[in-house]
Parts: sequence; C-alpha cells; structure tokens
Amino acid sequence: MCLEASRVWHQRLNPLPGDTFVTTARHPILTLVEDTSPGVHDTFMATCDRRRYELLGVSTYHRNCCDNLFEGMFELGVTPPKPVLSSFNIFMNSEVQPDGRELKTLPTGCQPGDFNQPLMESHPWFLAPSGKSIQQN
Repeated sequence: MCLEASRVWHQRLNPLPGDTFVTTARHPILTLVEDTSPGVHDTFMATCDRRRYELLGVSTYHRNCCDNLFEGMFELGVTPPKPVLSSFNIFMNSEVQPDGRELKTLPTGCQPGDFNQPLMESHPWFLAPSGKSIQQN
C-alpha cells in the first residue's frame, strides 16, 4: 500500500469511507468501508524504526513499526519492500498547520470503541501495527 500514491488517487489527506488505497503501481489494495472515529488518521509520517529511536536518544532496543511489519511479513513468507515509507497510522492525529508547511501531532480525537473496517481488494491479509497478520474471510 502506497500512501503517497493513495493521497493523489483520492485527492485528500485523510481517507473517507469508500476511499481505496493503491499500490505504487496504482493497483487497488484496500478500501476503507467504515470509520466510526472522527476520521483523522495520519498518512504523512514515516514508519518508525530503530534509527528513529536511536536519534531520539533511546539506547536500548525499542519495538517499532518497521520491525513489526518485517517480522509479520517474514512469517507469511513475504519479502518486505525496501524502503518502507509512510504508514497508515490509524487514529493518529497529524494536522497540517496554518502555514501549510508544518505538521503537528495532536492527541487523538478517538474514543474507546471507535474502529475502521477495511476491505482488502487484492490480498487476503494485511499487517496490523502489532505485526500480526489479519485474515479477511
């Protein structure tokens, strides 16, 4: 799933129910069917990784989205892509500032029980932030 291509595809920064995410080759891969949250989800931030935590001063290993993704893909027998760019950070509130240049990460507006319902268009699974695969029946 390529968020850079998906933002161009549906011409918005935050997806709405009915929007389809696409791959780098512009093939549909996932459609957001339902979203009970306020609908603000980050599509800008790079996937967190070991190097990010090192630069933040963390001296011991810290679990991160990139390692979770790779581990989950290897478990499924899939070779991870390189590089991994943006991730779909569900419920993360990154807001474009009035100057149109800067982003600010704000508290989520979501409440307990809010959820997203995806429909996989071309693969019967996807990886959640935990790195665990989720099967679509």
